[in-house]
Amino acid sequence: MAFKIKRNKDKDRSGSARMSSALAACAAGACAIAMVTPASKAQASIAPEERSGALKAYRVPPGSIAAALNDLADANELHVVFDARLTQGMRTPGLSGQYSLRGALDRLLAGTRLSYTLSDNGRTVSIVLAQNDTATQSDAGAVALPEVSATAAAGGVTGDGSFGGAGPGQDPFNTTYVLEDATTGTKTDTPIMDTPLNVQVITQQVLRDQQVITLDQALQNVSGVTVSQGPGGTGGTQNAYNAIVLRGFATNNYFRDGFRVDTGDGGFSQQMANVASVEVLKGPAAVLYGLGEPGGIVNIITKEPLNTPYFAATQQIGSFANFRTTFDATGPVTQDGAFLYRMNMSYQNNGAPSGAPVDLTHAQDIFIAPVLKWNVDGANWVKLEAQYDENRSANVWPFAPLYNGVFVPIPRSRNYGEYSPDTLKTLFAALTWKHEFDQDWSVKQQLAYRRTEDTARYTVPAFLEDSGSELLVNRFLIPSLLTQTTYSTNVDITGHIDTFGVKHTLLLGGDVYRTTFGNQSWFDNGPFSQISLWNPIHPGTPFVGPVLPSYASDNTQFTSGLYLQDQIKLPYNFYAMAGARYQYIRQTSATGTIPADLTASPTQTASALTPRFGLLWRPESWVSFYANYSEGFGPNSGLIYPGTPVPPTGAREGEAGVKLELFEGKCR
Repeated sequence: MAFKIKRNKDKDRSGSARMSSALAACAAGACAIAMVTPASKAQASIAPEERSGALKAYRVPPGSIAAALNDLADANELHVVFDARLTQGMRTPGLSGQYSLRGALDRLLAGTRLSYTLSDNGRTVSIVLAQNDTATQSDAGAVALPEVSATAAAGGVTGDGSFGGAGPGQDPFNTTYVLEDATTGTKTDTPIMDTPLNVQVITQQVLRDQQVITLDQALQNVSGVTVSQGPGGTGGTQNAYNAIVLRGFATNNYFRDGFRVDTGDGGFSQQMANVASVEVLKGPAAVLYGLGEPGGIVNIITKEPLNTPYFAATQQIGSFANFRTTFDATGPVTQDGAFLYRMNMSYQNNGAPSGAPVDLTHAQDIFIAPVLKWNVDGANWVKLEAQYDENRSANVWPFAPLYNGVFVPIPRSRNYGEYSPDTLKTLFAALTWKHEFDQDWSVKQQLAYRRTEDTARYTVPAFLEDSGSELLVNRFLIPSLLTQTTYSTNVDITGHIDTFGVKHTLLLGGDVYRTTFGNQSWFDNGPFSQISLWNPIHPGTPFVGPVLPSYASDNTQFTSGLYLQDQIKLPYNFYAMAGARYQYIRQTSATGTIPADLTASPTQTASALTPRFGLLWRPESWVSFYANYSEGFGPNSGLIYPGTPVPPTGAREGEAGVKLELFEGKCR
């Protein structure tokens, strides 16, 4: 076996330069045939200050992993010894920025299938193959690294305790109900206990334990948040017209990885197959996110590609003939880990062909979400992602017949309409990149496209008619088509500075959204279709009249905003936050009977400056006292008689509270 040793001598009192030396040696007893040998551990002494997690600036160029480890040793004055066979031919994308020793090792070893452990006293680090890997040495001394088993929870675990190198929140084996950090409140990685905002996180383990398949199930643990059910929901399937209600305010948008997803009338279908966690920020969030209701926002954190292979498949069976299958696969595409992928898919069938609580209703959903990430080097990465969801539901319109002033008793499963298909297709694509200028400053941008198309054909029961021989239910037909297209981008520049011993985290950003909404509907103008009240035999009498256009609209919304935020760490465990945003909105709308003949309404424009302030004191690690003030801003649609546009909505909120983190951080 061959070992490589990197040692740096400490500076003497005169400040002389560090000296380093390298030693390579071969173990005796070479064999003439290939043999399997356990990987030897390499040990390094760690400076006491690094054991506290202190941050340090690094700039390690891409290249050999062995050279990178030597550079890390130089930067920290460590003694590094490692088995040269393990690093033979391995490369690293490098390192640029401010990291703790653990974070630096995680970044350098990402994608190499090497891991490390710290001794109990924190003075020794062992660099080894990830658990379940074995090193096979040939006569030439080459090392073959087989794949890590995806079923081993300890395989590929990095220094921060997470699997796959994407952080604890992305670790599929992380069983915690509490995450230390959240990005929704500040758009920076800030501990929740140090953030003067009301932020709650539903972790991956909570989603697993509750077998969550719909967003309302995920949000049931968050106080003040509900999901209102739209028409036609059939037990267990997310209906395309459900809306989020936060602190009493229904919202027409949600967020995906901090990026606003407008949903027009509040209808959406959110699948959970690629969701790593759900974060909820309560209170106005206009300072960072622009348009929104004063109740707060829901931010869905999607799954990131991992640098260690992981595969999972699940099969769920529930009430009302609900079947759901999911598949998750991720890992490196290339041997050096420069390219990573993730693929999430799901298929759900609810109530088909039988089992739904209401006749002639069932739902299906097909979902696929591929992601490809390129780690260009230690300072740059690019991510390309897409998401397609096709939600097929069959809506039912409740009908409570009234005859001679008395409601007619009917079975709960009775449907006086027909099978009324509603197909919602959603396509999302985004390109995201990040560049780290140095250890303090970085820039991140996302360009996104989203297209939805909702095609429906409703059979709606309207009223009773007494034919003399029996009671008949009259029904009419409403076909419709809704479309929405959004182009958007946002840029965030993050920096860290110190002023007279006070640490600042600065955020400067901007976003632009352009969304168009189209709506067309038709109406059956002929004789109504009829079906018996007491003995309904489907499909009833046919629709024979012409289907004529009844309504059309075209709306365009353009928004842009600039925001600035400063998070300040003060002495005596005080944390302050201040920020402001300038928001501009321009809306146009036109309505009529057909798209070719629409009448335009007056253009609406508005702008606002929305501030946010917060202060937090954390006297002990388990308790924080906080207070904040924030303002919100959002558009309205419609006209006030005789033709004045409705002004935008504004909101002001002040909040104070206490955060507790008990049982060694297991409960918050």
